[in-house]
Amino acid sequence: MDTKEYKELRSSMETGFAHAKSEREELRKSMEIGFASSKSEVDELRNSMNTGFGDVKMKIFEVEGRITAIEEKMADKNDINKILKAVDAYAHKADKYFQEHKILSGQFKRHEGWLKKIAVKTDTKLDY
Repeated sequence: MDTKEYKELRSSMETGFAHAKSEREELRKSMEIGFASSKSEVDELRNSMNTGFGDVKMKIFEVEGRITAIEEKMADKNDINKILKAVDAYAHKADKYFQEHKILSGQFKRHEGWLKKIAVKTDTKLDY
């Protein structure tokens, strides 16, 4: 290979390398812009998710507070047992009252019958 061919080959290679370097730089810049855009989108998505999770956390705290309030007000087994005992005691007293009332009613009717017999024997008129 003579000097002229060598110089042409060298010049062609240098031109090719310069062109490849230029394309590589353009590709690098394009990738940097793309990565910056992707990073921006990822950052926006991260911020949106953080805001959304913050809202979810607030809702969870609200629900936990409401559950705690319900648990504090809610009757437990001891409360229900106290109520059932009170109802049973009342039912027992009411039953005794009705039995006593039935007995007294019978006594009243018997006394009324005796008074009517006495009134007949003594010839006394009863006013009702």
